[in-house]
Amino acid sequence: MRFNIKSGELRALSLVQEQDPQYKALNYDAIHFEFTGVVDQISTGKHDRQRNLMPTRLEYIQAHHGVQSLWAGILYMLGVILAVFRFLSKP
Repeated sequence: MRFNIKSGELRALSLVQEQDPQYKALNYDAIHFEFTGVVDQISTGKHDRQRNLMPTRLEYIQAHHGVQSLWAGILYMLGVILAVFRFLSKP
């Protein structure tokens, strides 16, 4: 996983251990980190096959401003419908 960091700080970094019931041994299943800041890009994969993991602006707005996005979409569609009716009602 690659981050193009503009600014911020890494607050915590640790290996997450879980015991495998089959082997009764500790496995390091994940790396846990806490980062607070701004990044330009998040990607994963090899250099020749990178996959961008950054959300689009619409996905970001929907995730953080769901109700506002719904009302904005409703008002936008209402405006489009009214504009079409005005256009069609002109002689």
